Amino acid sequence: MCLNIIHNQNKFIAGYDITCYKVLGESKSPKDPSRTAYYSPVMHMGYELGSTYFNGEVEQFETSIWGDEVLVNGGFYHTFLNLEDAKEYAYDNSYSGGYSGYAEGHTRPMVVVECVIPKGTVYYQGVTALCKDSYASRALRITDKIVYRTCKIVYRAG
Repeated sequence: MCLNIIHNQNKFIAGYDITCYKVLGESKSPKDPSRTAYYSPVMHMGYELGSTYFNGEVEQFETSIWGDEVLVNGGFYHTFLNLEDAKEYAYDNSYSGGYSGYAEGHTRPMVVVECVIPKGTVYYQGVTALCKDSYASRALRITDKIVYRTCKIVYRAG
């Protein structure tokens, strides 16, 4: 999920903890099938509920085809400002295949987790390609509060 910002937009520094929402895929853990694993639907990065992440990667930006916008790509955690937008994105990715590489028509469980951009964190605010208000931040606290689930994990015998 890329974030579109206006060219030359200044970055912000969070003056307080900012509540936001992250969409994560949900599956059985490949290391321990009795546990649940969570991952980002685009980059497939694993996440643990109740953990804080700091992104040490180089910040990556690219000019959009429109010229007056910049895409915030790497080096940031991408989240939604609004719960309803996150729920819509989760639903669309769960049932359409989205970025997952799943064949269309196959479902995959997705959750929306309440998150916090910690006070003092560098972040940008803009919109996704789907025109949804979003953040891109250098640090993110994933709470253990799942606020929406598209469908349950299907455990198959095998």
